[in-house]
Amino acid sequence: MAVNPYEDYQKTGLDKMIKLAKILCRLVQTFKVVIDAKFPDNIAIQALVTAILALCPLIPDADAEFQAYQLDQALPPEDAGEIVGINPDAPAAVDPEFT
Repeated sequence: MAVNPYEDYQKTGLDKMIKLAKILCRLVQTFKVVIDAKFPDNIAIQALVTAILALCPLIPDADAEFQAYQLDQALPPEDAGEIVGINPDAPAAVDPEFT
């Protein structure tokens, strides 16, 4: 079984991506008539608009899943030695007032 190196990452960029997707959907829904009138024969633009509109209904479910995940954060373990990146054998930190 492969270990996922990103499993413990807290920042995923998904929050910003969902916000951007919501903005993109609003823009396309608002300006679709103008885009269709200005670029009726451009296959790439029409395909992009169609793809964006097809993904818009999926955004609320993705946002709900992301929000549920954000609320489901477990407390750190009681033993600090079990936290990833903590070395219990490391020497104590230097006093910040030490000069």
